[in-house]
Amino acid sequence: MATVTLHPASDLHPARLDVRGDLTIYEASDTRQALLALLALDPGPWALDLGAVDELDSAGLQLLLSLQKTLVQGAHVIELPAQGRALVRLLRLDSLYPVGAAGVGEE
Repeated sequence: MATVTLHPASDLHPARLDVRGDLTIYEASDTRQALLALLALDPGPWALDLGAVDELDSAGLQLLLSLQKTLVQGAHVIELPAQGRALVRLLRLDSLYPVGAAGVGEE
């Protein structure tokens, strides 16, 4: 199960959403509801920390793309300060990032 925690924005940092655990087809619906509820609490900009995501499948990736689309439509900025190994592995499998791309998967 994925857990989502909101860290409010400060003068120096955007609001940060930490996602921990698995982000697969089994968790996507519940995680989507949690993310949308938290997005309503702060106008952004946003940082989405995926460094603690253990497992990610195509449903989790679709959720992240939907989240990005929602934020862009609302003229919000989103950053990915920590991608996490699960995300980098899936993006490489889907050929969305070339292996060895600068900044991808660096910790």
